[in-house]
Amino acid sequence: MLLSQNILTEADEYLKSVLECEPSINSSITTEGGVYIVYNKDNKIIYVGKARNLRRRILSDHLGGDEKMTTSTLRRSISKVYNIPPGQPVRNWMRKNCLFSYITIQNHDMRDLVEALAINYLRSQGNNLLNFNSN
Repeated sequence: MLLSQNILTEADEYLKSVLECEPSINSSITTEGGVYIVYNKDNKIIYVGKARNLRRRILSDHLGGDEKMTTSTLRRSISKVYNIPPGQPVRNWMRKNCLFSYITIQNHDMRDLVEALAINYLRSQGNNLLNFNSN
């Protein structure tokens, strides 16, 4: 019981940290693993994700040149929800309308837990996230 409480306490601290980060976009994103949050131009959270390499995930997969969008669930969701043609139009829309915040988390199991907690917490607060909803 004590071990699971320690893990949940650690996850809760990571969750607080990522929610307190200021959204921005810059090219100095770390190559370490972590959890990230995507904000729209109105500063509303629209997506939560995790990555083994935050720089590659954010700059290459989400904002980069992947014309077919095969690596970005976020880009596919934006295309569908906002009715933006896939490929370059949705990539350009993201570059104009999205900001990111992130924290580094080395342990992949902890990244999974923090991502899940963030999604559940934000949905409980009324955020309409673009993350796949299995309900």
